[in-house]
This record gives sequence, structure tokens and C-alpha cells, in this order.
Amino acid sequence: MAVMLLFLICAGILVLQGSLFPLLWPLAYQPDPLLVLVISLSILLGEKRGSLAGLAAGLLQDILFGPALGLYGLSKAATAFLAGFAAREIYKDQIIGPLILTFILTVMHEFMVFAMINLFFYVNTSWEFFASPLLLKSFGNIAFLFIIYPITYNAGKRGGLFPRDIRL
Repeated sequence: MAVMLLFLICAGILVLQGSLFPLLWPLAYQPDPLLVLVISLSILLGEKRGSLAGLAAGLLQDILFGPALGLYGLSKAATAFLAGFAAREIYKDQIIGPLILTFILTVMHEFMVFAMINLFFYVNTSWEFFASPLLLKSFGNIAFLFIIYPITYNAGKRGGLFPRDIRL
């Protein structure tokens, strides 16, 4: 049940990201609420389950919007693993730790996507193409963190979203 709910939430976020967000923001400056969801889940679930959630969400994004299968899947799985690993050292009930982590991991995620595009797809893009909107994209992800993280945290505390063996 939790896996189906996660799939529907990711699909809903991707539908919003593909249909509503282009009306509000230019493509280069769009925040990535799916990345924020993956980071939030990884903070709460740990690096192993979080990276599986990141891989699944990234592959869904690859299927719907990606240039090739695995680009977003690999980058979101690696970002989720780092978030889960770093979450051992932060307080999960306060938002300052996830906020700083989201900012840092957004920059790392964008760098991973940039590096994979340049290495594997042989597209010669300049770093300025990715670096110029990076600050605005990071702040957009932080704005979404204030919405997504409390919802996932409270759902995890109630036991409605995660399986029974997960305790916060």
C-alpha cells in the first residue's frame, strides 16, 4: 500500500512539474519537488530505503521527461543515499537540518546531472548554463521543503505512510 501511495505521489508531482510549473517558471529555473520528496524520504527512512525510493522516482521521471533511461534515476538514487547517510547526524524533528541538507544536495544533484550529460551523452554544454539558475533552483527546492517535509514527517510519526517496522 505504501509503495502504491509513493508511486501516485511521485506521478502527481511529475504531472504538476510537467504541466503547471512551465507556466510559472522558465525551464532552467524550475524547482524540483520530486528531489525534495526523495530527500525528505531519505532523511526519514535511511540511506538504503531512501535510495530505492530515489531510484524509483528518478526512473519514473526518466520515463516521462528524461532524455535517456537512468539519468535522473541514478542521480536521484545517489542524492538519496547521501541524504540518508547524512541524516544520521541531524535532528529529524527540526527543519534546519533538512533545509541545509536540501540546499547542499540540490547543488550536488545538479552537478551530477551536468556531469552525466557531458560524460555519457557527449553534449558540450558550458558550466554557466547550469550554474546560473542553480541558486534560484536551490531556493525553490527549499520553499518546497517547507511544504513536503512536515507532511512526510507527520505521516511517518502517525504510521500512515511508512510500513509498520519504520519508527521515527
